[in-house]
Amino acid sequence: MKTLLGISLIIYCLQATAQPADSSILHLRFRDDVTGVSVIPSSLSFIARQHNIAPLLFIKNAVSQKTLTLPDATWDISVSAIGYKPMTTWLDLHQQTVNLTFQLVPEVPNHKAASGYIKSQCRTDYMFVSGYITDKVTGSPLAGVAINTGGREKKNTQSDSTGYYSLHIPLAHNDADALTGNQIIFSKAGYRDCIITRFDMWSAGDMWSKVTLNMGNGSDTTYVLQRREPVLELK
Repeated sequence: MKTLLGISLIIYCLQATAQPADSSILHLRFRDDVTGVSVIPSSLSFIARQHNIAPLLFIKNAVSQKTLTLPDATWDISVSAIGYKPMTTWLDLHQQTVNLTFQLVPEVPNHKAASGYIKSQCRTDYMFVSGYITDKVTGSPLAGVAINTGGREKKNTQSDSTGYYSLHIPLAHNDADALTGNQIIFSKAGYRDCIITRFDMWSAGDMWSKVTLNMGNGSDTTYVLQRREPVLELK
């Protein structure tokens, strides 16, 4: 089974902006590792390895994203959420602005993401593509997203109430089909179109894709074969 992204912790470090001296700004988000849907943690703790800094503990956090200003230090971070495996990591902060996304792994596997189920959906001469669609900012699942393909045998479907979608894309039979068939367009009113193109296709193949839509007009294009790069992966 091929996945576009399968990471458990995403970290982006930005140039420090306006913030107190000897401190860093931390923007936190919590997402389901399989669906990309926002998760509300039940507890969140920060323990500095320097003993002169008091630990921070948030119980029943009740939000899927949070912004904190922390003293510069090395912090051990622990996250727990009902229905998900606990996760721990550490950060060494030095006057930075950091965007940190925790990809939490469900305790109960998602049936539609299981390799056995996906393989059962695969067909000869078709590529089975499935996954979930969410709002990029809030992590909310998006229902009613129109999904269309090009090529000789155009396919279309819509995401359901959980944001899940699936479709079978026929393999190209000639160069003209290859140019237009290797493309999926996700559209919803109020959001920018998301176009996924230039991905591997093979008979009875499959691809799992977590798609995020940005609010606004226009379109965003992802060239899959060009965007593959090493990512930080923590389990």
